[in-house]
Amino acid sequence: MIRQSLSWGQDFLEDVDGRQLDPLWIHPDFDDGDWPYAQVMEATPSAEVAARGWMTARPFPVLVKSETAQLEEEQVWPAHFLWAKSAIPRPDLPVKQRLFDEEITDLADGSCVTGAASLCLPGGAAHIRTDENSDTVLMYEFHPYRVGYPFLEIDAQGGEIIEVAVAESLPGEFGKGLTGDGLRSDERMWVAHVFRYICRPGRQRFEKFVATGVRALQLVVRDAPVGVIVHELGLIATGQPFKPEGNFACSDPVLTRLWNVGAHTVQMCAQDGWVDCPGRESRQWLGDGVVMFDMAARAFGPSSWPLQRQFLVQVAEGQRADGLARMVSPGDIPTTAITIPDYTLLWIIGVDRYFETSLDLPLIERLMPEIERSLGWFERMAQGGILVRDIPEWHFIEWADVDRRGWSMPFNALYCGALQSAARLAEFSQRPRLALRWKARAAAVAEELNRRHWDPSKTLYVDSVDPETGQQAARVSQHGNALALLFGIAPDERRAAILKAITDSSRLNLTNAPPIMVDAGPFDEVQQIVRANSFFGHFVYDAIAEAGGVDWVLEELANGYGPMLDAGATTLWESFTPVASLCHGFSATPVYQLSKHVLGITPLADGYTRFTARPAGRKIDWATGVVPTGHGLITIEWIREAGYICATLAYPALLEFAPPSTAINLVTDEETDGRRVAKFKLSA
Repeated sequence: MIRQSLSWGQDFLEDVDGRQLDPLWIHPDFDDGDWPYAQVMEATPSAEVAARGWMTARPFPVLVKSETAQLEEEQVWPAHFLWAKSAIPRPDLPVKQRLFDEEITDLADGSCVTGAASLCLPGGAAHIRTDENSDTVLMYEFHPYRVGYPFLEIDAQGGEIIEVAVAESLPGEFGKGLTGDGLRSDERMWVAHVFRYICRPGRQRFEKFVATGVRALQLVVRDAPVGVIVHELGLIATGQPFKPEGNFACSDPVLTRLWNVGAHTVQMCAQDGWVDCPGRESRQWLGDGVVMFDMAARAFGPSSWPLQRQFLVQVAEGQRADGLARMVSPGDIPTTAITIPDYTLLWIIGVDRYFETSLDLPLIERLMPEIERSLGWFERMAQGGILVRDIPEWHFIEWADVDRRGWSMPFNALYCGALQSAARLAEFSQRPRLALRWKARAAAVAEELNRRHWDPSKTLYVDSVDPETGQQAARVSQHGNALALLFGIAPDERRAAILKAITDSSRLNLTNAPPIMVDAGPFDEVQQIVRANSFFGHFVYDAIAEAGGVDWVLEELANGYGPMLDAGATTLWESFTPVASLCHGFSATPVYQLSKHVLGITPLADGYTRFTARPAGRKIDWATGVVPTGHGLITIEWIREAGYICATLAYPALLEFAPPSTAINLVTDEETDGRRVAKFKLSA
């Protein structure tokens, strides 16, 4: 029996009566011919209908072979047994509600738990018995956070009830719940996945059908006066078989830890697709997938490319008839449902970033029709003008209260960036007319943004302008102004003023955007600037670092993400506070920022066929790392000495290293075993 889950965005709740299952059904030679619900899903036409040309209909007429590797699986045991207690049973409540509402007490006198800690190792066995008036509860910790299928193997008399709940945090951890209590849920943001299994006599194994994120596991044994023996309790951890080719370390231990925890976060979100958060909804949100590849490419290199290729294709396959992409592809949110138009722009930018890394021209040629159809929607939304106006549906940008009315600076700056990306892709795919058209439109959008949105009194671009009156609204954000830097919209003479303003921490303020951002406090539109949250911070940090603000970015990473590490997090959270998902791939931006800007390895041509190295970070004494490419690994070590950054670079001989213009004392060794070594100094 299966019942629907209660919490936000979760899978179904598994409720299985093992007594109704034939113990032999899991064997390969089991005869399931008499199962009543197994049917061939095929509609064969009658002779009359076939004469008209109607053919046999099948739900999946063409199966396309997956281009991604088979997911890896690993059996993982709990890291620690925390406690055993009793629960006052509430059989009147639904399955899930029982675990959330039942009172947890000290272990009752008639209950018994022996060997519970042995389940943290292979070969352990725990004996668990309940008394007449209470059930028995055990709490286990997994470290670090893992994604997979919780399972248990048990000997029982028959009729005992086993309930398991798993969650992203331990009770009392990160300010959620109470230490020593059971796993609870507020039915919205803090979620726990639950399953129930009713035992048959003898030894048996049950495994959850859908994978989820696990940091804590709560085991509840009910109706077991004789007791049950648990032989195994753990997780079949699963994920993409990425190769950890990239790495990073530096003199700042916080930044080094952030890179490693960020890489682990991305790995946990790499399942059969990019999942936004393994513990809450596991959907492949479009914006999340675009951003996660930026980190995965630097941490895992070419082994991550097939997943991104699949993602980009799936977005195109799910494209709406009007040209917009679905905000989740594929997924349970239908094509006709509301979508996020700015995600379509990010998808186009993401296709360009994938090509810049992989040189996968066949994919670009495959996606060009969908890209052209998408950009047609935005051109129509300009209503005969240049800037897109009055965006319908979910004008998201991110969890921040930017001014979205009329002409939107953040949205149109993304539009400009998408046009630039599309023009590049059109050039590579031999579409010169499209390339010229999109280049011209990108330039026109940039010119119009400079004319309409620039406020000389603020020396910033305002978020919103009224298309009817041309009146500028007061609110400004990091979002629109950073994109003006990132996409070259701002003229050179404005860039310094923009950089100074959007890195003035005294003016930056997070804003309310429920349900993720609440209680941010008042916002002064005259003096303050909307601060980017964890999602759009990826683009804001990149823009600021490119404009010369690397040190500010490093401080922001330490201040924003460092407290997560201090709290004991092993994955990075969706927000800077633990109000939502506690493992969110887009928050792994430290991986991208540190590899790109501290190591300084930057492609000057697609596929890193020509690249440079501009190490940075005034408060960093040394750094070392590896950036994977399709041609091999680029490694760099640098140290700050006597006012200089002294760097040693090793790279595949197939690549061309272009020294930064400020490099001095450049020495390049001859090729050895297909690699070259360059040594140079930069003025610090």
